Amino acid sequence: MIVKQLQLNNFRNYEHLDMTFGPGVNVLSGYNGQGKTNLLEALYCCSCARSHRTSRDTELICRGADGYRIELRYDTDRYQDETLTLAYFNHFPDSSQEKKSRRLLWHDGLLQTRIASLYGLFNAVIFAPEDLMLVKDGPSERRRFMDILISQLKPGYFSDLQQYTKVLNQRNTLLKQLRDKSAYGLERLDLLLKTEWETWTDKLADIALSLIRQRLVFTEQISQLAGQFHHQIANENEQLSLRYYSQCAAAVQAAETDDVAGQIGQLRQLYRRSYDNDVARGTTGSGPHRDDLILSINGQPLKAFGSQGQQRTAVLALKLAELNLLKQYTGEMPVLLLDDVMSELDILRRSCLVEAIKGCQVFISCTDTEAIQTELKELGRTQTIDFYQVQAARISHLDGPAALADERKSAGD
Repeated sequence: MIVKQLQLNNFRNYEHLDMTFGPGVNVLSGYNGQGKTNLLEALYCCSCARSHRTSRDTELICRGADGYRIELRYDTDRYQDETLTLAYFNHFPDSSQEKKSRRLLWHDGLLQTRIASLYGLFNAVIFAPEDLMLVKDGPSERRRFMDILISQLKPGYFSDLQQYTKVLNQRNTLLKQLRDKSAYGLERLDLLLKTEWETWTDKLADIALSLIRQRLVFTEQISQLAGQFHHQIANENEQLSLRYYSQCAAAVQAAETDDVAGQIGQLRQLYRRSYDNDVARGTTGSGPHRDDLILSINGQPLKAFGSQGQQRTAVLALKLAELNLLKQYTGEMPVLLLDDVMSELDILRRSCLVEAIKGCQVFISCTDTEAIQTELKELGRTQTIDFYQVQAARISHLDGPAALADERKSAGD
Protein backbone atom coordinates (compact mmCIF):
# COMPACT_ATOMS: atom_id res chain seq x y z
CA MET A 1 0.00 0.00 0.00
CA ILE A 2 1.20 3.48 -0.86
CA VAL A 3 -0.05 6.73 0.67
CA LYS A 4 -0.13 9.41 -2.01
CA GLN A 5 -1.95 12.32 -0.41
CA LEU A 6 -3.24 13.30 3.02
CA GLN A 7 -5.67 16.12 3.79
CA LEU A 8 -6.49 17.19 7.33
CA ASN A 9 -9.07 19.63 8.61
CA ASN A 10 -9.15 20.58 12.30
CA PHE A 11 -7.25 17.45 13.34
CA ARG A 12 -5.11 17.98 16.47
CA ASN A 13 -2.96 21.07 15.76
CA TYR A 14 -3.64 21.01 11.99
CA GLU A 15 -6.36 23.46 10.98
CA HIS A 16 -5.70 22.57 7.35
CA LEU A 17 -3.13 20.36 5.64
CA ASP A 18 -2.83 19.06 2.09
CA MET A 19 0.35 17.05 1.46
CA THR A 20 1.60 14.49 -1.05
CA PHE A 21 4.21 11.91 -0.10
CA GLY A 22 6.80 9.72 -1.78
CA PRO A 23 6.35 5.96 -2.33
CA GLY A 24 9.44 5.01 -0.33
CA VAL A 25 10.77 6.42 2.95
CA ASN A 26 9.26 9.67 4.20
CA VAL A 27 11.27 11.35 6.97
CA LEU A 28 9.40 13.89 9.10
CA SER A 29 11.81 15.97 11.14
CA GLY A 30 11.24 18.82 13.56
CA TYR A 31 11.31 19.86 17.17
CA ASN A 32 8.96 18.29 19.70
CA GLY A 33 5.37 19.53 19.74
CA GLN A 34 5.26 20.60 16.09
CA GLY A 35 2.86 17.94 14.75
CA LYS A 36 4.96 14.97 13.57
CA THR A 37 3.16 12.41 15.76
CA ASN A 38 -0.22 13.98 14.95
CA LEU A 39 0.34 13.32 11.24
CA LEU A 40 1.23 9.66 11.87
CA GLU A 41 -1.79 9.39 14.15
CA ALA A 42 -4.07 10.63 11.36
CA LEU A 43 -2.69 7.99 8.98
CA TYR A 44 -3.20 5.28 11.59
CA CYS A 45 -6.80 6.39 12.19
CA CYS A 46 -7.49 5.56 8.53
CA SER A 47 -6.65 1.90 9.18
CA CYS A 48 -8.90 1.29 12.19
CA ALA A 49 -10.87 4.51 12.94
CA ARG A 50 -9.00 4.75 16.24
CA SER A 51 -6.06 6.67 17.58
CA HIS A 52 -3.14 4.79 19.11
CA ARG A 53 -2.98 7.42 21.87
CA THR A 54 -6.56 8.00 23.00
CA SER A 55 -10.02 6.45 22.76
CA ARG A 56 -11.74 9.85 22.80
CA ASP A 57 -12.46 11.46 19.44
CA THR A 58 -12.96 14.82 21.13
CA GLU A 59 -9.24 14.90 21.96
CA LEU A 60 -8.44 14.76 18.23
CA ILE A 61 -10.35 17.95 17.43
CA CYS A 62 -8.42 21.14 16.84
CA ARG A 63 -9.06 23.74 19.52
CA GLY A 64 -12.12 25.84 18.76
CA ALA A 65 -13.52 23.44 16.12
CA ASP A 66 -16.54 21.14 16.38
CA GLY A 67 -15.11 18.15 14.53
CA TYR A 68 -12.29 16.87 12.35
CA ARG A 69 -11.90 15.40 8.88
CA ILE A 70 -9.17 13.12 7.46
CA GLU A 71 -9.01 12.38 3.75
CA LEU A 72 -6.52 9.84 2.42
CA ARG A 73 -5.65 9.01 -1.18
CA TYR A 74 -3.68 5.80 -1.65
CA ASP A 75 -2.80 2.95 -4.01
CA THR A 76 -3.11 -0.78 -3.41
CA ASP A 77 -2.01 -3.77 -5.48
CA ARG A 78 -5.63 -4.05 -6.66
CA TYR A 79 -6.60 -0.49 -7.42
CA GLN A 80 -5.11 2.96 -7.86
CA ASP A 81 -6.34 6.20 -6.37
CA GLU A 82 -8.60 4.80 -3.67
CA THR A 83 -9.86 7.37 -1.18
CA LEU A 84 -10.88 7.12 2.45
CA THR A 85 -12.53 9.95 4.35
CA LEU A 86 -13.05 9.76 8.10
CA ALA A 87 -14.96 12.55 9.83
CA TYR A 88 -16.11 13.13 13.38
CA PHE A 89 -18.76 15.66 14.41
CA ASN A 90 -19.12 16.58 18.06
CA HIS A 91 -22.64 17.91 17.48
CA PHE A 92 -24.33 16.26 14.50
CA PRO A 93 -28.08 16.84 13.94
CA ASP A 94 -29.96 13.55 13.58
CA SER A 95 -33.49 12.92 12.27
CA SER A 96 -34.97 14.17 15.54
CA GLN A 97 -32.86 17.33 15.25
CA GLU A 98 -31.01 16.43 18.41
CA LYS A 99 -27.32 17.14 18.16
CA LYS A 100 -25.21 14.08 18.92
CA SER A 101 -21.62 13.09 18.29
CA ARG A 102 -21.11 10.99 15.18
CA ARG A 103 -18.38 9.43 13.09
CA LEU A 104 -18.81 9.05 9.34
CA LEU A 105 -16.81 7.10 6.79
CA TRP A 106 -16.63 7.38 2.99
CA HIS A 107 -14.78 4.98 0.68
CA ASP A 108 -14.24 6.24 -2.85
CA GLY A 109 -16.90 8.88 -2.23
CA LEU A 110 -19.56 6.43 -1.03
CA LEU A 111 -20.89 6.83 2.51
CA GLN A 112 -20.47 3.59 4.46
CA THR A 113 -23.26 2.51 6.79
CA ARG A 114 -20.88 0.98 9.34
CA ILE A 115 -17.46 2.02 10.63
CA ALA A 116 -16.64 -1.71 10.54
CA SER A 117 -16.46 -1.33 6.74
CA LEU A 118 -13.14 0.47 7.21
CA TYR A 119 -11.20 -2.61 8.26
CA GLY A 120 -9.16 -4.17 5.47
CA LEU A 121 -9.36 -1.17 3.13
CA PHE A 122 -6.14 0.51 4.26
CA ASN A 123 -3.61 -1.25 6.49
CA ALA A 124 -0.98 0.48 8.59
CA VAL A 125 1.26 -0.60 11.47
CA ILE A 126 2.46 1.99 13.97
CA PHE A 127 5.50 1.57 16.20
CA ALA A 128 5.70 4.23 18.91
CA PRO A 129 7.31 4.60 22.35
CA GLU A 130 3.85 4.03 23.87
CA ASP A 131 3.93 0.45 22.56
CA LEU A 132 6.00 -0.56 25.58
CA MET A 133 2.67 -0.38 27.40
CA LEU A 134 1.76 -3.63 25.60
CA VAL A 135 3.99 -5.28 28.18
CA LYS A 136 3.72 -2.90 31.14
CA ASP A 137 -0.02 -2.14 31.18
CA GLY A 138 -2.96 -4.35 32.07
CA PRO A 139 -4.84 -6.89 29.92
CA SER A 140 -7.03 -4.25 28.20
CA GLU A 141 -4.05 -2.89 26.28
CA ARG A 142 -3.15 -6.35 24.94
CA ARG A 143 -6.79 -7.15 24.12
CA ARG A 144 -6.93 -3.90 22.15
CA PHE A 145 -3.81 -4.95 20.22
CA MET A 146 -5.37 -8.33 19.42
CA ASP A 147 -8.75 -6.93 18.45
CA ILE A 148 -7.43 -4.25 16.09
CA LEU A 149 -5.00 -6.57 14.32
CA ILE A 150 -7.47 -9.46 13.94
CA SER A 151 -10.05 -6.98 12.61
CA GLN A 152 -7.56 -5.91 9.94
CA LEU A 153 -6.86 -9.54 9.07
CA LYS A 154 -10.53 -10.61 9.20
CA PRO A 155 -12.96 -7.66 8.97
CA GLY A 156 -15.85 -9.87 10.10
CA TYR A 157 -14.19 -10.19 13.50
CA PHE A 158 -14.95 -6.56 14.32
CA SER A 159 -18.66 -7.13 13.70
CA ASP A 160 -18.56 -10.10 16.10
CA LEU A 161 -16.82 -7.91 18.65
CA GLN A 162 -19.48 -5.20 18.39
CA GLN A 163 -22.27 -7.77 18.75
CA TYR A 164 -20.55 -9.33 21.76
CA THR A 165 -20.35 -5.93 23.47
CA LYS A 166 -24.07 -5.31 22.94
CA VAL A 167 -25.08 -8.71 24.31
CA LEU A 168 -22.64 -8.40 27.23
CA ASN A 169 -24.10 -5.01 28.21
CA GLN A 170 -27.61 -6.44 28.11
CA ARG A 171 -26.59 -9.43 30.25
CA ASN A 172 -24.86 -7.14 32.78
CA THR A 173 -27.99 -5.00 33.02
CA LEU A 174 -30.00 -8.11 33.88
CA LEU A 175 -27.41 -9.20 36.45
CA LYS A 176 -27.72 -5.84 38.24
CA GLN A 177 -31.51 -6.13 38.19
CA LEU A 178 -31.32 -9.68 39.57
CA ARG A 179 -29.01 -8.50 42.33
CA ASP A 180 -31.33 -5.64 43.26
CA LYS A 181 -34.54 -7.70 43.09
CA SER A 182 -33.02 -10.42 45.29
CA ALA A 183 -32.01 -7.81 47.85
CA TYR A 184 -35.64 -6.63 48.08
CA GLY A 185 -37.05 -10.16 48.21
CA LEU A 186 -39.00 -9.91 44.96
CA GLU A 187 -38.73 -13.61 44.08
CA ARG A 188 -41.31 -13.61 41.27
CA LEU A 189 -39.52 -10.86 39.37
CA ASP A 190 -36.26 -12.61 40.11
CA LEU A 191 -37.55 -15.77 38.39
CA LEU A 192 -38.71 -13.86 35.29
CA LEU A 193 -35.40 -12.02 35.00
CA LYS A 194 -33.45 -15.26 35.39
CA THR A 195 -35.33 -16.77 32.45
CA GLU A 196 -34.38 -13.74 30.35
CA TRP A 197 -30.81 -13.97 31.68
CA GLU A 198 -30.54 -17.54 30.36
CA THR A 199 -31.52 -16.37 26.88
CA TRP A 200 -28.85 -13.64 26.83
CA THR A 201 -26.31 -16.05 28.34
CA ASP A 202 -26.79 -18.49 25.47
CA LYS A 203 -26.36 -15.65 22.95
CA LEU A 204 -23.23 -14.49 24.75
CA ALA A 205 -21.73 -17.99 24.67
CA ASP A 206 -22.35 -18.29 20.92
CA ILE A 207 -20.56 -15.03 20.06
CA ALA A 208 -17.83 -15.56 22.66
CA LEU A 209 -16.93 -18.87 21.01
CA SER A 210 -16.38 -17.15 17.64
CA LEU A 211 -14.08 -14.54 19.22
CA ILE A 212 -12.13 -17.07 21.27
CA ARG A 213 -11.54 -19.45 18.36
CA GLN A 214 -10.20 -16.59 16.21
CA ARG A 215 -8.01 -15.29 19.04
CA LEU A 216 -6.53 -18.75 19.63
CA VAL A 217 -5.57 -19.06 15.95
CA PHE A 218 -4.17 -15.54 15.94
CA THR A 219 -2.09 -16.17 19.07
CA GLU A 220 -0.51 -19.25 17.57
CA GLN A 221 0.39 -17.42 14.35
CA ILE A 222 1.81 -14.26 15.88
CA SER A 223 3.66 -16.20 18.59
CA GLN A 224 5.52 -18.15 15.92
CA LEU A 225 6.44 -15.02 13.92
CA ALA A 226 7.36 -12.95 16.97
CA GLY A 227 9.52 -15.79 18.26
CA GLN A 228 11.42 -15.91 14.96
CA PHE A 229 12.08 -12.15 14.95
CA HIS A 230 13.03 -12.22 18.61
CA HIS A 231 15.57 -14.96 17.90
CA GLN A 232 17.21 -12.70 15.28
CA ILE A 233 17.36 -9.69 17.58
CA ALA A 234 18.06 -11.06 21.05
CA ASN A 235 20.31 -13.51 22.79
CA GLU A 236 19.90 -16.99 21.27
CA ASN A 237 19.31 -18.37 24.76
CA GLU A 238 16.11 -16.32 25.11
CA GLN A 239 12.84 -17.52 23.61
CA LEU A 240 9.77 -15.28 23.30
CA SER A 241 6.35 -16.91 23.41
CA LEU A 242 2.75 -15.70 23.56
CA ARG A 243 -0.15 -17.47 25.22
CA TYR A 244 -3.84 -16.63 25.18
CA TYR A 245 -5.12 -16.71 28.76
CA SER A 246 -8.84 -17.20 29.33
CA GLN A 247 -11.13 -19.19 31.58
CA CYS A 248 -13.47 -19.51 28.63
CA ALA A 249 -10.68 -20.63 26.30
CA ALA A 250 -9.90 -23.45 28.71
CA ALA A 251 -13.55 -24.51 28.57
CA VAL A 252 -13.50 -24.41 24.77
CA GLN A 253 -10.32 -26.47 24.58
CA ALA A 254 -11.89 -29.10 26.84
CA ALA A 255 -14.06 -30.11 23.89
CA GLU A 256 -12.89 -31.54 20.58
CA THR A 257 -11.44 -28.95 18.18
CA ASP A 258 -14.09 -29.48 15.50
CA ASP A 259 -16.97 -30.02 17.95
CA VAL A 260 -18.56 -26.56 17.84
CA ALA A 261 -21.73 -27.72 19.62
CA GLY A 262 -19.62 -29.23 22.40
CA GLN A 263 -17.60 -26.04 22.77
CA ILE A 264 -20.73 -23.91 23.01
CA GLY A 265 -22.06 -26.33 25.61
CA GLN A 266 -18.87 -25.96 27.66
CA LEU A 267 -19.18 -22.16 27.57
CA ARG A 268 -22.84 -22.18 28.58
CA GLN A 269 -22.06 -24.46 31.53
CA LEU A 270 -19.22 -22.16 32.63
CA TYR A 271 -21.51 -19.10 32.57
CA ARG A 272 -24.26 -20.94 34.47
CA ARG A 273 -21.82 -22.11 37.15
CA SER A 274 -20.78 -18.50 37.72
CA TYR A 275 -24.38 -17.28 38.10
CA ASP A 276 -24.25 -16.56 41.85
CA ASN A 277 -20.92 -14.75 41.66
CA ASP A 278 -21.99 -12.73 38.62
CA VAL A 279 -25.25 -11.66 40.30
CA ALA A 280 -23.39 -10.64 43.46
CA ARG A 281 -21.01 -8.48 41.40
CA GLY A 282 -23.66 -7.28 38.98
CA THR A 283 -21.36 -8.00 36.04
CA THR A 284 -20.03 -10.87 33.91
CA GLY A 285 -16.82 -12.13 35.44
CA SER A 286 -15.39 -14.12 32.55
CA GLY A 287 -15.30 -13.99 28.78
CA PRO A 288 -13.35 -12.40 25.94
CA HIS A 289 -13.72 -8.99 27.64
CA ARG A 290 -11.58 -10.23 30.55
CA ASP A 291 -8.98 -12.29 28.67
CA ASP A 292 -5.26 -11.58 28.28
CA LEU A 293 -2.28 -12.20 26.03
CA ILE A 294 0.65 -13.40 28.14
CA LEU A 295 4.16 -12.61 26.85
CA SER A 296 6.95 -14.77 28.28
CA ILE A 297 10.70 -15.15 27.97
CA ASN A 298 11.84 -18.73 28.58
CA GLY A 299 8.52 -19.43 30.28
CA GLN A 300 8.72 -16.45 32.67
CA PRO A 301 6.11 -13.65 32.37
CA LEU A 302 7.79 -10.70 30.68
CA LYS A 303 5.77 -8.10 32.57
CA ALA A 304 6.90 -9.33 35.99
CA PHE A 305 10.43 -10.59 35.31
CA GLY A 306 11.65 -8.96 32.07
CA SER A 307 14.24 -6.18 32.07
CA GLN A 308 13.61 -2.90 30.22
CA GLY A 309 15.79 -4.14 27.36
CA GLN A 310 13.99 -7.48 27.16
CA GLN A 311 10.60 -5.79 27.14
CA ARG A 312 11.63 -3.37 24.38
CA THR A 313 13.04 -6.23 22.29
CA ALA A 314 9.83 -8.23 22.70
CA VAL A 315 7.70 -5.28 21.57
CA LEU A 316 9.89 -4.79 18.49
CA ALA A 317 9.55 -8.49 17.64
CA LEU A 318 5.79 -8.23 18.14
CA LYS A 319 5.52 -5.24 15.79
CA LEU A 320 7.59 -6.94 13.10
CA ALA A 321 5.35 -10.00 13.45
CA GLU A 322 2.28 -7.75 13.06
CA LEU A 323 3.76 -6.28 9.87
CA ASN A 324 4.45 -9.68 8.35
CA LEU A 325 1.15 -11.22 9.43
CA LEU A 326 -0.71 -8.46 7.59
CA LYS A 327 1.43 -9.12 4.53
CA GLN A 328 0.67 -12.86 4.68
CA TYR A 329 -3.10 -12.29 4.87
CA THR A 330 -3.45 -9.42 2.41
CA GLY A 331 -0.64 -10.17 -0.04
CA GLU A 332 0.83 -6.67 0.23
CA MET A 333 2.90 -4.74 2.70
CA PRO A 334 1.06 -2.33 4.98
CA VAL A 335 2.28 1.23 5.49
CA LEU A 336 4.71 1.43 8.42
CA LEU A 337 4.63 4.38 10.82
CA LEU A 338 7.71 4.81 13.04
CA ASP A 339 7.11 7.49 15.65
CA ASP A 340 10.52 8.53 16.99
CA VAL A 341 11.47 4.94 17.85
CA MET A 342 14.96 4.85 16.35
CA SER A 343 16.28 6.80 19.34
CA GLU A 344 14.84 4.10 21.63
CA LEU A 345 16.72 1.24 19.91
CA ASP A 346 20.36 0.20 19.95
CA ILE A 347 22.38 -0.47 16.78
CA LEU A 348 21.47 -4.17 16.56
CA ARG A 349 17.74 -3.56 16.93
CA ARG A 350 17.86 -0.69 14.42
CA SER A 351 19.61 -2.95 11.92
CA CYS A 352 16.97 -5.69 12.32
CA LEU A 353 14.17 -3.16 11.96
CA VAL A 354 15.66 -1.67 8.78
CA GLU A 355 16.12 -5.11 7.23
CA ALA A 356 12.52 -6.09 8.00
CA ILE A 357 10.89 -2.95 6.57
CA LYS A 358 12.60 -2.87 3.19
CA GLY A 359 10.06 -2.78 0.40
CA CYS A 360 7.22 -1.04 2.22
CA GLN A 361 6.34 2.62 2.41
CA VAL A 362 7.65 4.05 5.67
CA PHE A 363 6.97 7.24 7.59
CA ILE A 364 9.70 8.06 10.12
CA SER A 365 9.41 10.90 12.63
CA CYS A 366 12.52 12.16 14.38
CA THR A 367 14.02 15.29 15.89
CA ASP A 368 17.42 14.86 14.22
CA THR A 369 18.08 13.11 10.90
CA GLU A 370 21.82 13.01 11.61
CA ALA A 371 21.15 10.46 14.34
CA ILE A 372 19.64 7.98 11.85
CA GLN A 373 21.94 8.57 8.86
CA THR A 374 23.22 4.96 8.89
CA GLU A 375 19.67 3.57 8.71
CA LEU A 376 18.60 6.05 6.03
CA LYS A 377 21.64 5.21 3.93
CA GLU A 378 20.79 1.50 4.08
CA LEU A 379 17.13 2.11 3.21
CA GLY A 380 18.19 4.42 0.39
CA ARG A 381 19.88 1.53 -1.41
CA THR A 382 16.50 0.16 -2.49
CA GLN A 383 14.00 2.98 -1.91
CA THR A 384 13.57 6.68 -2.51
CA ILE A 385 13.84 8.96 0.53
CA ASP A 386 11.87 12.19 0.91
CA PHE A 387 12.58 14.68 3.68
CA TYR A 388 10.03 16.98 5.31
CA GLN A 389 10.38 19.73 7.89
CA VAL A 390 7.49 19.95 10.37
CA GLN A 391 7.11 23.26 12.17
CA ALA A 392 3.99 24.60 13.90
CA ALA A 393 1.65 22.30 11.89
CA ARG A 394 3.22 23.38 8.59
CA ILE A 395 5.12 20.85 6.50
CA SER A 396 7.79 21.68 3.93
CA HIS A 397 9.20 19.20 1.40
CA LEU A 398 13.00 19.47 1.41
CA ASP A 399 15.75 18.30 -0.93
CA GLY A 400 17.59 16.29 1.70
CA PRO A 401 19.44 16.37 5.02
CA ALA A 402 21.51 19.39 3.99
CA ALA A 403 18.39 21.38 3.20
CA LEU A 404 16.92 20.22 6.50
CA ALA A 405 19.92 21.59 8.39
CA ASP A 406 19.62 24.92 6.59
CA GLU A 407 15.92 25.06 7.38
CA ARG A 408 16.58 24.45 11.06
CA LYS A 409 19.27 27.11 11.13
CA SER A 410 16.84 29.62 9.59
CA ALA A 411 14.18 28.67 12.13
CA GLY A 412 16.67 29.20 14.94
CA ASP A 413 17.64 32.64 13.61
